[in-house]
Amino acid sequence: PLPGLECDKLSTAALDAHFDAYIRKLVEDAGIHANRALSGTHFDSWEVGGQNWTETFPEEFQKRRGYDAIPWLPVMAGYVLDSYELSERFLWDLRQTVSEMIAEYHGKHMRELAQACGLTLSIEPYDMTPCDDMTLGAAADIPMCEFWSDTFDTRYSVREAVSVAHVYGKPVVAAEAFTSIDKWLLYPGAIKANGDWAFSEGVNKMVIHRYIHQPFAQARPGLSLGPHGLHYERTQTWWPYTGPWHAYLARCQSALRHVPTADLLYLSPEGAPNVFQQPDPAPTGYKYDACTPEALLTRIHYKDGYLTNGLDARYRLLVLPDSATMTPELLSKIQELVADGATVVGPPPLKSPSLSEYPRCDEFVREISEALWGGTHRPGQVEEHRHGAGRVVWGGSLAPEPTAPPDENGIVQSNWIWCAEDTSALAAPPGRRYFTRKFTLDVEPASALLTITADNAFRCWVNGTRVGRGDNFTQLYDFEIEALLRPGENLLAVEANNGGDTSNPAGLIALVELESKNGTRSRIPADEHWQSAATAPDRWREEAAATADWPRAVTIGPMGTAPWGTIEKSKAHASLYPPSGALEDFLEQSGILPDFQSSQPLRFNHQRTSQGDLYFVSNGGKTVVEDTCIFRDEDGQPVLLHPEDGTSRPLPESRYTDDHRTAVPLKFEAGESYFILFDENTPAKPGEASAANFPERETLLKITGP
Repeated sequence: PLPGLECDKLSTAALDAHFDAYIRKLVEDAGIHANRALSGTHFDSWEVGGQNWTETFPEEFQKRRGYDAIPWLPVMAGYVLDSYELSERFLWDLRQTVSEMIAEYHGKHMRELAQACGLTLSIEPYDMTPCDDMTLGAAADIPMCEFWSDTFDTRYSVREAVSVAHVYGKPVVAAEAFTSIDKWLLYPGAIKANGDWAFSEGVNKMVIHRYIHQPFAQARPGLSLGPHGLHYERTQTWWPYTGPWHAYLARCQSALRHVPTADLLYLSPEGAPNVFQQPDPAPTGYKYDACTPEALLTRIHYKDGYLTNGLDARYRLLVLPDSATMTPELLSKIQELVADGATVVGPPPLKSPSLSEYPRCDEFVREISEALWGGTHRPGQVEEHRHGAGRVVWGGSLAPEPTAPPDENGIVQSNWIWCAEDTSALAAPPGRRYFTRKFTLDVEPASALLTITADNAFRCWVNGTRVGRGDNFTQLYDFEIEALLRPGENLLAVEANNGGDTSNPAGLIALVELESKNGTRSRIPADEHWQSAATAPDRWREEAAATADWPRAVTIGPMGTAPWGTIEKSKAHASLYPPSGALEDFLEQSGILPDFQSSQPLRFNHQRTSQGDLYFVSNGGKTVVEDTCIFRDEDGQPVLLHPEDGTSRPLPESRYTDDHRTAVPLKFEAGESYFILFDENTPAKPGEASAANFPERETLLKITGP
């Protein structure tokens, strides 16, 4: 059993008991002040592990899957019954049942309990959930994600939460924002570009992680939440000056709570657990959302040329995952959408993943695939098949790209090492050990990749700057470090932590791969050239001289050495969806032009408002950008809205394009973002500009004295 106070996630009775003993008591204690003192409840990222049974599970399984689970229970212990495929189908049904029950009996029921007390519910539905992330997130009033200022890449959670909000018609998308392990070093100017990226993705409520209670008026910099969270509180030196920054965030959030615009709807695969695997890179110039099978079945229909949720969301194209399986129910829904007029891109499924109504379910899938696709083949060229008023398109350039081949060299050229002060690395005492590797470069490298892991965890720095951390020694971590290297001597520093209560195996393996600007490659493996110690002076991460007398590290053995064996880099998963470039070409050929175009790497978000189309455009770079941007709009005068001070001004310099869009010359300072409104209440006069959008400044007088 897991430690901590946890309740049964598959039982409404368990949640009722938990709610009554905790949340309801807070509401009752607040009394008449509850509505002012308490606003909502929140499920943070899951992190608690899985669950696959509850007292009523057999009855729930029978109701949802249509057959008795009891005879198949040995499969849960690893036995194969009847055949491998049928056993796997039972496990698919079991996981799907768990997912549905968590969403219904934990997520949705919690929302009902909260709303009855006048509270809202927000959910971060990710990080090791035993269910479909987005289906759980849809149970919330406010779907929530997270993004970090550094360290961890959680972009997938942003796309999941934004998609849930758009598809299920929820106006607010919250984010656990700017999370960090920064040691008091970050400030608004250092995190603005990250926040603007989140705004461009669709986030419109920043829940900044974190503001911690500071009870001691004179304590500086104050208390922390261990190492976690951006230190965002009144004890910061910059806190008195944050008014304009908070006003900027508030204006952006308000302006981004209109009607979002997207062209592509990606169907997430059936089954659980499931994390949406977003296309990487994403389509350029087009916005997209992900859709759960549950949402497609219950919310999406085709009307007036669009796939729509019946509220504000509208999409021009449904993109299917590359999966050999699909349930008859979901495939029937896709057939209905195509018959009504929808365009669907993706290959035909071959069978059902479920044991429900087997083998008739497989026959049904083949029958619908034959009707929709004209067969189950995968053509070498793009093919199109009409069905009713719509069509399906697949094959050729629209086929998903194959899995990238594994790296045959890389980390296998390195070794496991450990601290020489320990008698044996295979029975090392718990605690931290410190490692350094000094190396000299003639010039700055064109690229440099650090691959590393340690049993049990590590943190690493290059020339005193933190690079990252890891806590799973069965996984290799990659960090691009070329920006931190310099000509001359460089210092790589690693703190490895051997966990546990008693002596156990400990090891560190790392490799730096360098490539010069002329293409020459070199490697720095973990070996006897590394140094190590059980204790470290204050500046061991920054100053090579501080560790000059450390003994050499002990080499345990190469990759493959017991007890760790061979740890492979995570292979790039086979893409579930067609290449983004091929989808862009298909959209343009279908007459759906990019929503926003720029020759520079600008980011955008498009909203529909009662005054006209509103675009948030962001320069995430560190240099000035000037470009003529093209917007898929030709109604109204372009107006620039400044979110930092609330001012606005018309942009007189614009022109219509031959394809019925509007080209507008724009200029962005480094890190600048603003809104462009195509004001339908003011007729545009493209080509008749009386002034430039961004006139050059004229120097009238230079003040040289006091």
